[in-house]
Amino acid sequence: MKTTFDEFFRAVHGYAPFKWQCRLAKELASGEWPDVLDVPTGAGKTSLIDIALYELVRDGGQSVPRRIVLVVDRRVIVDQVGERALKIRKALESPTSPAAKEVAERLREIVGPGAPLLQSAVLRGASVRDDAWAKWPQVPVIAASTVDQVGSRLFFRGYGVSNGMRPVHAGLIGCDTLLLLDEVHLSRPFADVLEQLERLRRQEGEGGIPRRFRMVQLSATPHAEAAKKKVFSLTRADREGDDEATRKLDRRLSASKPARLVRVEVKANASEEAKRTALAEASATYARELLEKGRRAVAVVVNRVDTARRTWTLLHQGANAPCDCVLITGRMRPLDQSELILGIRERVLAGREESTAAKPIVVVTTQCIEAGADFDFEAMVTECASLDALRQRFGRVDRLGGRGSESVILCRTDLLGRTVDPVYGQALSRTFEWLESIASESKMVDFGIDVVAPHIEKLGDKLAEYCAPTREAPVLLPAYLDQWAQTQPRPYADPDVSLFLHGIPEGKREALPDVQVVFRADVTDEDLQSKAAQAEKQLVEALEAVPPGSLEALSLPVWTVRSWLTARSAQADETSDVEGLATEEEPTAPQYGGKPVFVWFASDESRRGKICPGSEIAPGDVVVVPTSYGGIGPHKSFDPGAKAEDFTRIVDLGDVVQLHQRGRASLRLDERVIGPFLTEEAGKKLAALRATSEEELELDDVRALLEALIAGEGWNETVPPWLAPLRNALGSRPRLVSRETATSRAWLAISRKRLEKTPSVLPIVDDTSDSTTEEDEGSFLGSKVTLDSHLRGVASLAARLADRLSWPDKVKHSVEWAARLHDVGKADPRFQLMLYGGDEIDALSGKILAKSPIPRQAAQARRLARERAGYPAGQRHELVSLAMIERSSALREKVEASGADWELVLHLVASHHGWCRPFAPALGLEGEGDPVSFVVDGLELRGNGDHGSDHFDSGVADRFFRLMKRYGWHELAYAEAVMRLSDHRQSEMEQGG
Repeated sequence: MKTTFDEFFRAVHGYAPFKWQCRLAKELASGEWPDVLDVPTGAGKTSLIDIALYELVRDGGQSVPRRIVLVVDRRVIVDQVGERALKIRKALESPTSPAAKEVAERLREIVGPGAPLLQSAVLRGASVRDDAWAKWPQVPVIAASTVDQVGSRLFFRGYGVSNGMRPVHAGLIGCDTLLLLDEVHLSRPFADVLEQLERLRRQEGEGGIPRRFRMVQLSATPHAEAAKKKVFSLTRADREGDDEATRKLDRRLSASKPARLVRVEVKANASEEAKRTALAEASATYARELLEKGRRAVAVVVNRVDTARRTWTLLHQGANAPCDCVLITGRMRPLDQSELILGIRERVLAGREESTAAKPIVVVTTQCIEAGADFDFEAMVTECASLDALRQRFGRVDRLGGRGSESVILCRTDLLGRTVDPVYGQALSRTFEWLESIASESKMVDFGIDVVAPHIEKLGDKLAEYCAPTREAPVLLPAYLDQWAQTQPRPYADPDVSLFLHGIPEGKREALPDVQVVFRADVTDEDLQSKAAQAEKQLVEALEAVPPGSLEALSLPVWTVRSWLTARSAQADETSDVEGLATEEEPTAPQYGGKPVFVWFASDESRRGKICPGSEIAPGDVVVVPTSYGGIGPHKSFDPGAKAEDFTRIVDLGDVVQLHQRGRASLRLDERVIGPFLTEEAGKKLAALRATSEEELELDDVRALLEALIAGEGWNETVPPWLAPLRNALGSRPRLVSRETATSRAWLAISRKRLEKTPSVLPIVDDTSDSTTEEDEGSFLGSKVTLDSHLRGVASLAARLADRLSWPDKVKHSVEWAARLHDVGKADPRFQLMLYGGDEIDALSGKILAKSPIPRQAAQARRLARERAGYPAGQRHELVSLAMIERSSALREKVEASGADWELVLHLVASHHGWCRPFAPALGLEGEGDPVSFVVDGLELRGNGDHGSDHFDSGVADRFFRLMKRYGWHELAYAEAVMRLSDHRQSEMEQGG
């Protein structure tokens, strides 16, 4: 490739890279990947994304991973990684220079036609369908993630990911990913476990599926073991020269960042509330002092979300105040967070143009500011933390150098001495006492990078005592991977994956996945209290039409959620924004009950789709609660004391999530959802329609109101900003679907086609995904598609994807054959009758279908179609396919003659909805079902509904273990991923997206 990294970087960003960035690019091109990148905060570490992508293009995708994931242990509030990816993508999709054009052309050769050049994502994991980052296996992805999200996916236990989709995520991450572990000393156990994993997987499986997997540790505070590894560091030559890029780097590294040390006097025996109140009052006082000195952008950073809320309350004075005050934490719904940041970004982002027209601003925040946020403040008040955390915080002060700054470091006196802080251990007190030892007589220290570096260097081997505590990683045994790879059904003996992500906690403490809380206005307390037999089923149907997504989910520790819902506060709220903290379980006995919730997702499948009391919520659950429960304050962060009637109503974000994450517009005609945004007249019309009996209701009246709303009529001045693009995306004549629960009736408007491009509503860079379900609802596409056409399309796409990934012919042909055969079981007459909506005449006279014209969102129509068809509950069409394929000796001869692996073909068909890892679901359908037949490439395949795959002696489980040994834990999952993603993408194309 003629284009150099320097030219590529300039073409994307419009300015030159630093010398160290060009030097690293040259080392990667020669195959010299570092183990550790030791570069100070503010020196441009994020550019490793650009360097890795450039190397991927130069390499042609042969050995460099396609997925580039920056992993942090903080709750990222600004997706700096996604914004960088978006900038790169725009430069390549519309190249304006020869360098960008050549890179784009080379990238297109890797990706192939019909797919995006580049995708970006944030791995949040709050919904079983939030897997857009995994849409195209051959497309490069730039993503941000936490240790919890990427690590749990790697080990087949993805938090918030269904059992059925876990192999897809594990295969893609485990075989084609570059993990950039930011500030790795904070996630030392995970780094150790990754090294163990690579030792276990050192040899590729005999199946020959290539594994492109690397880890690079990024750190401004390298750990003691870094000396044993290949470390890339800044050199003197990197800072020599008079070019603009070198001068820019020097300004950043040499900038002075003075800070005053202040002890906040607190009695050791005072209540926790009194201690936090004292710190909040001191934080507010010093923030006001900095504002009075003329500072226009001030950060207040504390170690607990509760303390941040208290500080915001003291500083927030309303719209008429002389300054603005916002609260930003990791305990916010991502869409709320993005909307808030969009409103202030021009006043706090690095490189901004200063304006005296706007009010000064105070941003009260937590650890979430330490990573991924390109903020640049003139002043900061920060609670003392460990030394490494403070260095990250000061990286957000005078970030580019030359602005000048002033800061204050506060430390509660009760935390000094031998007190162990739940987040920072003894490192907090040691750090503050060390800072006092190097401070001037006026208690001033300079946190400038060049100034503080010699002091840190003197600490030598003792540096670890001043950094956040880490835990020991357990030994990773092959037997654990054997167990984790069994995803559907999961084994009873299931090793706790959290130990391998965050290490072994002390005593009775546990590091557990968060609970994701989704607020919906059309799920009411009456629905959750209903004793009706169909209550849970109706809630499932209503939510399936507008499924919860990660952008509307509030991520909270399980004990915090239980305490909130049971109105108990037995211990102080220790919630912070650091991932993986081990906490002691607060006993919440079943008799406490608590407000009921609807469990949308749970690792235990028996709990999914059930109503349960708040005290029974489990780690990793995704629960839906009514907006009437409150829990979100006027600052938009979680507040257990916030009641819905006290503040502005919590906005139901379900429809805008469909637009962002599904690529499909929807609007619920329900006054509980849109009522607050309607004029009085429009609200009365909607209420009258809902009150009209089924016999008297004219659907044309409903459609007339919908068309008026789409046209922009009937909305009041409080309408949220995302509603206008949502109305436009609905288009003309959207589908109208009735929605009913045990306590209400409403309607859902759905756009007829998926959107080619999601409207830019808010700065969210997640790509959209829709057709990724593991259940038969995926066959209800809203478009009639014949089975033969679908099978041919999936086979063609699977072959192209395997070819782009440079897979050996044996695997490529196996995936292609599996794709060609995977849905033949849908030829079952009862399945066909279901796809035709229960119409026997249409089913007998029409072509054999793969997809139904009934849309997925029409849950009641789907249920009625299944009942009319008599298709057994729990029956798996893919297992009927498996039986039809296995019984054909002629087909086996043809498959093996092509060079394919017959056993791999059978497994890919059986597992293409997530089952058969290792067992098929037990259904007990012996003797049931009509004969099934379908012709593929001139061969008639025969079978019936009694497939027998659920028997222990069926060979399904034995085949799975043989193939896993033959190909490898992640490689087999990778083959499944390509097969299944081909099916998903073909379905989207058939849907019109």
